[in-house]
Amino acid sequence: MKGIFFTVLIILTHQLMAESINFSSAYVDRGETLNNGLVIQPNIEKNMHGIDIGVWGNIDIQNKNKERLSEIELYMNKDILLKSTHSVSLGYAEILLPNESDAEDRESELSLTATKQVSNYHLTVSVFSDIYMTFKPNYYEGKINSNFQAVGLDFEYGATLGYFALSESGSSGFGYSSYSISYNCNSSTTSIQIINEIDNKVCNVETEFIISMNYDF
Repeated sequence: MKGIFFTVLIILTHQLMAESINFSSAYVDRGETLNNGLVIQPNIEKNMHGIDIGVWGNIDIQNKNKERLSEIELYMNKDILLKSTHSVSLGYAEILLPNESDAEDRESELSLTATKQVSNYHLTVSVFSDIYMTFKPNYYEGKINSNFQAVGLDFEYGATLGYFALSESGSSGFGYSSYSISYNCNSSTTSIQIINEIDNKVCNVETEFIISMNYDF
């Protein structure tokens, strides 16, 4: 299977060098439930010559077949425009799926992300293309985030809207929206996320509530 070498390498690397680790009640990506149960997601990221290079993994704790490492993502991001109030970055991710068949065990994704600060709000628009299949964009995402303080505590809240130019079902349109609030305390962040299905022909939302805790080492 493609990626076995990377799988072994990343497991060892996570054990020795993980910079952050996330515990989540489920793994949901773009509205789709990939693991409906506890997952652990370690991450490493380093900046080398102005390029952020990282390795991310998803470990399905409840997988009884012991093939718990279900996804590995090797990624890099580069700011191509960086200003005080806005930025544009280019990203590339090689996504390995060790438990899938050889014909479906990888994705290669190119992304372009623009961000802008408006008052106390952080706006983000991203375009994604699975270049392993085609260079034509297949997914668009918009986000808005902000923060506030209450009783001396730091909170962040936000919303995400996903548009599928071509979903797995062959339909297109707005598939889901999500809303989150998180509490930041020193090196840890606890988050609650609510996912709303907009069109089940585009995106079938099975998990509507997620709670997660992220810890930075």
